[in-house]
Amino acid sequence: SCGDEPVLGVVDPSDATITAVPALGFRATAPASIGLNGVSARVVARGDAARDAIGRARLAAWIGGAALAVGSANGAIEHARRHAAERYAFGKPLLGQQAVARKLVESRRRAEAARHLAFHAARLADSGHDARETAMLAKITAVDAAVHAADEAIQIHGGYGYTVEYHVERHYRDAKTLEVIDGGIESLCDALGPTA
Repeated sequence: SCGDEPVLGVVDPSDATITAVPALGFRATAPASIGLNGVSARVVARGDAARDAIGRARLAAWIGGAALAVGSANGAIEHARRHAAERYAFGKPLLGQQAVARKLVESRRRAEAARHLAFHAARLADSGHDARETAMLAKITAVDAAVHAADEAIQIHGGYGYTVEYHVERHYRDAKTLEVIDGGIESLCDALGPTA
């Protein structure tokens, strides 16, 4: 910002230093660190126009984060379902065990609810309606679903759930990463608190 006024600028990518950052979570998205030392930016918006553009970017990040979380939840559920169908205990597949089936159903219920809320937020935003609160709720709900699904998938896999070969550990790390990026879930809850 420039004084009390927010300013939005654009930097020529050839002036920036981009370095890949090894990360435990979010490996599929290739996180990177961008260095902006000694570069100049072309101002594209100031004041209310900059505030509006930043708000639209945050809205897209919340909806996009919700979509990523739903995808991660569904991936964890699918890995757990496949493992439970192939693994036997007490003479029948784990999938036939009531406790395992309930874990999968609850994970799927949360993921489906999150998916619908994320789509609703995206539709509101696309139609020009105020989608801010719905987008924040979508991200909170979807990240909760992703963490829950990954945790249950690890439980269904037993000791195998912590190994790289079974992939559910990746879903857990990705879900936990989604809890903290872009200000984190706690900041979204704090922002929504007065409107709840």
